[in-house]
Amino acid sequence: MRHPLPFVAAVGVLLFLPSLGGGFLADDAYHLAAMENPEMFSGLGPLSLYTFIDDQPDRMGPVHGDLLPWWASSDFRQDFFRPLSCVFHQIDHVIYGRNPVGYHATNLLLWAFVLVMVLLLYRELAGNWKRGPLLVLLAGLFFALDEAHVLTVCWVANRYALLGTALSLGAVLQYHRYRNKDGMGYLFWSLLLTGLALLADEGSVSLLFWLVAYEVCLSKDRIKKRIGAAAPAAAMILVYMAVYTLLGYGSSGSENYINPLQRPMFFLKEAVAERIPFLLMGALTPVPAQLSISRLSSDGLEPLILAWGLSAVMVVLLACRLRKDRVAGFMALAALGVMITRATTYPHDRLLLLATAGSAWVLAAFVAAAWRSGWFWRIAAVAVVGIHGLVAPVQTGKGVVANTRRAEAMRRAALESDLPGAGQAEGARVLLLSSPPYGYFFPGLRWLEGLPYPEAVWVVTMGRGDFRLSCTGPNSFRVEILTHDFLRELAARICRDEFVFEEGDRFKKGALEVVITRVKEEQVREFVVSIDRPLDHPRVWLVAWNGSRFVRMPPPP
Repeated sequence: MRHPLPFVAAVGVLLFLPSLGGGFLADDAYHLAAMENPEMFSGLGPLSLYTFIDDQPDRMGPVHGDLLPWWASSDFRQDFFRPLSCVFHQIDHVIYGRNPVGYHATNLLLWAFVLVMVLLLYRELAGNWKRGPLLVLLAGLFFALDEAHVLTVCWVANRYALLGTALSLGAVLQYHRYRNKDGMGYLFWSLLLTGLALLADEGSVSLLFWLVAYEVCLSKDRIKKRIGAAAPAAAMILVYMAVYTLLGYGSSGSENYINPLQRPMFFLKEAVAERIPFLLMGALTPVPAQLSISRLSSDGLEPLILAWGLSAVMVVLLACRLRKDRVAGFMALAALGVMITRATTYPHDRLLLLATAGSAWVLAAFVAAAWRSGWFWRIAAVAVVGIHGLVAPVQTGKGVVANTRRAEAMRRAALESDLPGAGQAEGARVLLLSSPPYGYFFPGLRWLEGLPYPEAVWVVTMGRGDFRLSCTGPNSFRVEILTHDFLRELAARICRDEFVFEEGDRFKKGALEVVITRVKEEQVREFVVSIDRPLDHPRVWLVAWNGSRFVRMPPPP
């Protein structure tokens, strides 16, 4: 196939076409609420739809502080500067209102933009380094069919990754043209696209690694000229990082979101020991990177051993056949650099979009090189094609359908839950027990359907486990944790970086107050919850998750 670009782009878009039937998922509800009622959110503006800061813990009102449970660190913040992505959300909201089809259509258009950019980059690299169109076709298909992209394309809130990746790839393409054709116009476009990418997604700072990898692997100039060529874009990225930090953007007080500038050694340990191996596994094998999440609840080493084993095997196989391939080396180093920047948060396939632009080329180059070798390498090449060319699209198709069904299941569960409806929400206090990780999004999903938002919603316990409740006063009750540790769920650990509690520790969230009364083996086993109204007040809703929806409970005995 002489011109694989239209074919691969069409295949990639068609594979994700069912995502148009998906609804809003999790954060999407609150992004819409922020656009329609920005006064409901503290510190949330049109340039940062992704802000979660509770700087007024004593205030109580709709949405404010609801996304942060009572155990959130006092210094927790998750404040990402993504104005260009937010503009796209605002435009969608003006055009489509609360109709999710339009938002998903925009995501599909951005996904097509990503595919075009990655294929243009592949085609130019192939032309400059005398690689045939078959390698471009194979690398493009490996990228377009990768199941790691399901959540990125199907989740409206993850749009920033699509936009940032497309612009980043465009910047790399223009930089490649600048270095090969020596035209200052190409440098201008590369810098412009770099700036736009940074305004779309702060993760685009990984462009720095693409530039370094390019100069290390593909340039034949002297060191001084290489540094001079990369200096303008590198300076722009470094200045952006400095301004981003000085303005207070970023994250803190979180075990999940690690700020490397605040905790460099902790980040280095987590990235090298756990996060990068899981990301490598997700990029190079069909095993998802989010397998790492299972370690939180069990402390088992099996997922980590699997990640290290699979990633090591794949890296060794690829290195053995491609150690002299300079283009593959460039792509491999660039992909690894992206993973280093993505290791600031817990491993998940949705973090791999830009990284797989590099790893897909490496896998395709391995197939081409291995097929010309002995029987062992031919078997390995067939296995890679089977996994990334045949199994991957099946898994991706299933993933797109499953994600669509998940969104509908969340919407249905939210609507069917025993939560305040019309005429009940004013002054309502809702306390969520055994909430699933996505349970605190239910009031927002109900709001999208035209139902009112309660005055206050608090997560009391999250995830699996058995609890015993007992009344300690008209306004308070005791929670005894019989099995499991509800603070081991990933969603519970996002907003705290230190999980050492002492008896007598007190937490306040609006009208909710929690006092820890028993700690055993560094785990909270008992605490007392109190609010500003009697538990038998008609506006107090004590609800527990029964596996499919929230069910209202009577006050504890």
